Amino acid sequence: MARRSALGRKATDKRLGERHLILCEGKTEAAVLTGLRQHWRLASARVEVVPELGEPKTLIERARKEKRAARGGEGVTTVHVVFDRDEHAHWASAVKQARDLGMHLGVSNPCFELWGLLLHQDQRASLTSAEAQKTLERVHGGYAHKKQDHRRPELDLSTVLAHLDEAEARARALRAQAAEREEYLPNPVTTFDQVVAAIRPRSG
Repeated sequence: MARRSALGRKATDKRLGERHLILCEGKTEAAVLTGLRQHWRLASARVEVVPELGEPKTLIERARKEKRAARGGEGVTTVHVVFDRDEHAHWASAVKQARDLGMHLGVSNPCFELWGLLLHQDQRASLTSAEAQKTLERVHGGYAHKKQDHRRPELDLSTVLAHLDEAEARARALRAQAAEREEYLPNPVTTFDQVVAAIRPRSG
């Protein structure tokens, strides 16, 4: 009999192979991942995206319970936690806790909108969350940090798909820049592209 996870869903049959459980702080990044999962026709049993779990410490505690529930079960579960730097007081400790627990990080400093910007342009200089959001509203058609008129706080999937490789290359360049300075997750940096890469079909 299949077990149920801490979120109340059945654990994956081992025949399905590796399972990715992605827990997100907000809904914008979760919408991107869900859209990609559907476009790539990945079964929800293989890639499960859980949105709006709140601040990083709460998210990681939920992920820890999920990881413990999946241990020794059917298949292999890779747990990803997706959250921003923003103004979280316990950002550094949350990152350390997630790494110590063997979770995969999809983090962005200062915020997820940085990854959205990288779909369109380089961003080497540091910036605030407000600056990232305002610039993304300008360069990404239909996007608004707060829903207004005919725009909404979601990224256009066709645009995301068209520029995934560019965003990945730019994100890698930011991490290389940080490594040269011997800094870990400085502003600006994101590892969200690594979450995308983990679920992206090799042929896609």
